[in-house]
Amino acid sequence: MYFTHSTIQWLRFCDSACSFVELPHAPKNLRMIPDLSRFSMTLEWDSFKVPPDDIIVEMKAEDESNFTQVAKLKGKITELLIENIDKTKRYTFRLTGRNESGSGEAATIELTEPLYHEPPKVEVKEEVVVKKEVITEEVAEVTKFGQ
Repeated sequence: MYFTHSTIQWLRFCDSACSFVELPHAPKNLRMIPDLSRFSMTLEWDSFKVPPDDIIVEMKAEDESNFTQVAKLKGKITELLIENIDKTKRYTFRLTGRNESGSGEAATIELTEPLYHEPPKVEVKEEVVVKKEVITEEVAEVTKFGQ
């Protein structure tokens, strides 16, 4: 391996004074559980291989260009309830672990269908036609009962 003089000095300095902390990898098995009764979403994930100090959770609606941070969690947490989401939109959720070395790779998951679809509008035109018929019968003979 080739080192310059300044690289060797830096390596010697770091051997005695520096510690390297690996960045958190994206969590495995990120999943979402919708709650249709409250129009909320629970995100769950397996623990990180390299434990983060913080977990940043962000979301972006289909009509937005940037992610919005919805939570900053401690590193051991493995689920989050996100309430009051717009039930008619699709969303992308992003989860990133951070430690003293920086932010690791993000895990993303998409809600590909809205939680609620408006029923199709059906225009009903009701037309009532009333027919009036007069029925006449010819009676040949009218008699009183018993005669």
